[in-house]
Amino acid sequence: ALTTLKLGGTVGGIVLWPLGGFALCGPTESLSGDLKVALAGPLMHIPMGIIWWVIYVAVSGGAHGYWPGSTIYLNVISSGAAGFFEMLSSQAIYLNIILLCFNLFIPAYPLDGGRIYAASLMLVLKLKGQTAAK
Repeated sequence: ALTTLKLGGTVGGIVLWPLGGFALCGPTESLSGDLKVALAGPLMHIPMGIIWWVIYVAVSGGAHGYWPGSTIYLNVISSGAAGFFEMLSSQAIYLNIILLCFNLFIPAYPLDGGRIYAASLMLVLKLKGQTAAK
């Protein structure tokens, strides 16, 4: 939503629901602006993943390595607040990686991957919007 406003578009609101959320954004002033808006959403998972990784390293102290395993250990979760946040942050890292890939690489319009694909087709191949969205 912030990228849309910065590039001259309009934002009607942000909708949050159990499977995620989305911003009700109007078009920006240029096609490259729309591409930047579509890229901004998935790329936000990178700093979020880094923040969760810093939390993981701070809480675990590197006891299990600096990259978390994908297994959830109930004895670690039940060992106290540090164990809980260790497992929470490790799973949040993987969740952000999965969401980044899902949002970026699935070319289903109106998902971000589909918007990136359509905008790229219009910019590179000079296709019309209706043709690129099919």
